[in-house]
Amino acid sequence: ETRESLVVYGGDRCDSFELWISELTKEECLKLSTYDWGNVDSSGLIAIGVSPVRFYQAVPGDFSYYGNVARGCSGGTYVGDYSEALACSGGSALSVPVPINIAAAACNCPENTCNVVLIYE
Repeated sequence: ETRESLVVYGGDRCDSFELWISELTKEECLKLSTYDWGNVDSSGLIAIGVSPVRFYQAVPGDFSYYGNVARGCSGGTYVGDYSEALACSGGSALSVPVPINIAAAACNCPENTCNVVLIYE
């Protein structure tokens, strides 16, 4: 069985690109989402998104409950049927990297179903 677990989107929005990493274990999700990837000034990282459901259920780059994910986004968490998080570089509500307690909730997924997106400019 072949699985598509890494997808790169780019070029369309604000000269940014997104690395969508799917089908992760909880441990992999925690490591990727809490790792210090830098910030918008040092590495170009705009945001880190974390979800226990596949991102293809949403439009790439459109976390509708956060607004447009771009430089200066505030970040935040979403709790519904599951928990998601979006941490932004310098975010006023949630800043990168994702805090361990928030990452643990967002990475609470069945085996190999966690997802992380890294958004760069």
